[in-house]
Amino acid sequence: MEISYVLDNALGHSFSNEKILELTTAIKELAPVAYTRHLSVLLRFDILFRLTPTGKEFFACQKKLHDWFASLVLEEKKVYDRK
Repeated sequence: MEISYVLDNALGHSFSNEKILELTTAIKELAPVAYTRHLSVLLRFDILFRLTPTGKEFFACQKKLHDWFASLVLEEKKVYDRK
């Protein structure tokens, strides 16, 4: 997988296929929602966007990505704390 090489080079960490699948799934869910928001003038306002089903989907996907990277940072922190 190309994404595994990118993550390995960018973050300096190798990932299991399961972790990579979680990341790619979240990105694939987030991309069309961001595109929809970009095309709609009304959805560009945060207040309106948060109230729509598209906005709720966007923030759910964003939370998945944030949690994924946060867990990565916490794992790395544990490794450095042990040293």
